[in-house]
Amino acid sequence: MSEQNPHEHPEVDAVTAEQTAAGMTDEQLTQAWVAVTDVENLTDLEEAVSAEIERRKIAS
Repeated sequence: MSEQNPHEHPEVDAVTAEQTAAGMTDEQLTQAWVAVTDVENLTDLEEAVSAEIERRKIAS
């Protein structure tokens, strides 16, 4: 943080939910989807897992 801008955040090497899901194996994606408890209120990662399963056309 600088004294000129006390609300400035240090740079963070953030990984997005999409990047996390893209790096998962088919088995990991399937396991993550099976573990979802509330399909009406998905987390960012759960949404990314769902999208990655559809992109890869993984059969459930």
